[in-house]
Amino acid sequence: MDLNLFVAKGKWRAECEVVAIRGTRQFDFENPITIIYALEGRCTIAGQALEVGDAAIVDGKAAVECGGQNAILFVGNLINIST
Repeated sequence: MDLNLFVAKGKWRAECEVVAIRGTRQFDFENPITIIYALEGRCTIAGQALEVGDAAIVDGKAAVECGGQNAILFVGNLINIST
């Protein structure tokens, strides 16, 4: 799978990573916009259920809960550089 995150040049910058999670993990998203895309498994992020192919937009702190399962997530942080 090839994932790309396109942003408006000169206005936004993106940082991306793929994260493997089992159980519960607390994230502290410092950026105004974080996009999470479920690559494998199931999880709940800030109360929103995600399955493979689902995405969520998150800001601030959020708990990711996967129960006893594994989940692999694409996490894209958008950083506004125009201000």
